[in-house]
Amino acid sequence: MKEIFLEIIIIFLKYIIISYKLYKLYKMSRSFDFVVKAEKVVIKKQGHHKYKVKLDGIRDFLKYQVWSKNNINGDRGVSLVSAKDWVQNNFNSSVNFAPTAVMDVDNTKYIFVIENASYNKNKNYTIFDISTNEIIKNKISKPLVKLPINEKLHNVRFDIDSNTYNNNNTIDLTSIAKQSNENSNIWNMDGDQTISSTDTLIIKETQTLLTGSYTLTNNGTINNSGTINNNFAITNNGYVTNNSSGTINNNGVSNNTNITFTNSGTLTNNGTITFNNSANVSNSGTIINNSKFTMNTSYITNVRGNITNNNNSTLTMNAASVIYNNSTVTNSGTITIVSSTISNQSYGNPAIINNNSGGVININSGGAIGNYSYSIINNNTGGTINNNSDGTVDSGINNSGGTINNNNGGIITNLSGSNYNNKGKYNGDPPRQINQQ
Repeated sequence: MKEIFLEIIIIFLKYIIISYKLYKLYKMSRSFDFVVKAEKVVIKKQGHHKYKVKLDGIRDFLKYQVWSKNNINGDRGVSLVSAKDWVQNNFNSSVNFAPTAVMDVDNTKYIFVIENASYNKNKNYTIFDISTNEIIKNKISKPLVKLPINEKLHNVRFDIDSNTYNNNNTIDLTSIAKQSNENSNIWNMDGDQTISSTDTLIIKETQTLLTGSYTLTNNGTINNSGTINNNFAITNNGYVTNNSSGTINNNGVSNNTNITFTNSGTLTNNGTITFNNSANVSNSGTIINNSKFTMNTSYITNVRGNITNNNNSTLTMNAASVIYNNSTVTNSGTITIVSSTISNQSYGNPAIINNNSGGVININSGGAIGNYSYSIINNNTGGTINNNSDGTVDSGINNSGGTINNNNGGIITNLSGSNYNNKGKYNGDPPRQINQQ
């Protein structure tokens, strides 16, 4: 009777352990597996349950996503990883993981654990240090751990677990791109890629990502210290941090919806950039627009940064968008403000809008430029400010040779204590003098 009771307790404990493991598995962020084929394989015994596997003529590891905790039946990511990168990413001092692998030779399967791996780039082979000791022995597994020792095996397929099952969601460029060559820091996307909501893509200072003619969709986080050259499309729905050494060049289309974008590097737009639906940009670096930049119900906070809208370029603000400027905005193209605001505020730093030759600022219905705390608009020679019906400009204007058109229904106010200097052309109702309380 005691034996039966003990057996029941043991079964119950096993059930709890398995349930806990399944729970942990469910809580994990995502799972990837790898598949690779080698032209020639030789296995040599190194000790009790220990072996060394040499893989010659190895091809790229095919990395594919098995599941994600957010949507286990959702889209799956697929990419290629070079043997060198696979070894570096899966077997280094920061990784404590020994993946299970299934080896398939002429429809016969073997199973083992890869404890370590190394790559010889000069002779193009990979070494696996493996063990069968961890495989629970039963009537199914016993034949699978009897490895073919000292035989020359050909066209051998390996299915390998990845260490990216864990909660460390950091990924690198090997997940979405391929190196131009093994000594290059240029990485090319060779298909559409998606960064999942649980992932953070790290781009190092020396690395350059080229999107080519493909779309990069970011639902997670991009942390860039290198260079991103977008020649087709980037869709951002998550977080982007462009560090001080980082450069993002948009030559295609970039749609950014409800994202948080922190820029202390350089963002250059030569294509089309749109910020939508409460997108929030914090800029302490440089934003350069050479083409089309649109804000729809979005926000830019420019503190110790520079925003430049160059000749023949358009910066359009729609639907209650706001630029909080505590630094410098320079315009030689066209800025159009519709039901939106540039809030020009000096808090310890001069807040300046420079409207240079060829620059046009259109303040349309519901649009406004608010100059506060002795901030200023410099409307320089060749610059034009059109304050149209229901548009508002508050104080602090230095019209040094430009043109101001305060059209019917437009309001320009000048708070006492603020600067208003007109050495250019002024058309329309004069500024309203308002005494500060």
